[in-house]
Amino acid sequence: MFSTQYKDGGSTEFLGLGYKIINCKTLNGDTSNNFGLYNLNIEKSCIQSNEILPLYMKIIDNLMATDKSNAEFLALDLDSFELLDDFGENDLLEYSKKYHKNVFKASYNDLDEKGYVNGLDLRGYLISINKFEKKNNIII
Repeated sequence: MFSTQYKDGGSTEFLGLGYKIINCKTLNGDTSNNFGLYNLNIEKSCIQSNEILPLYMKIIDNLMATDKSNAEFLALDLDSFELLDDFGENDLLEYSKKYHKNVFKASYNDLDEKGYVNGLDLRGYLISINKFEKKNNIII
């Protein structure tokens, strides 16, 4: 088996007989494992740090584009936003202010403790990301 290590944080590419394994270990925290044939490409498999903030900005744009409500706040559950560092979190909070003046970091439990939750009624927006991955150079 032949291997190559990259300077993106330590991602490693292993070549076997008829297959390739890419173990991502990027500076932004992507630790995914990818299995495939020889055409498997590290740039298309591992999530790079320069892709994360624009991805989250696009998600917020798509979610908030049709907002016509009188929501009291826009909360981002940044603990669920994988691979985003502290600088990215601050940039994302600032970016989100174009949609609402009251933007802050909070989870559902935080909102409940602060009184923003009344039964099943949430008096604003809470954006939480469950999971995403990169396949064929597309983050889904």
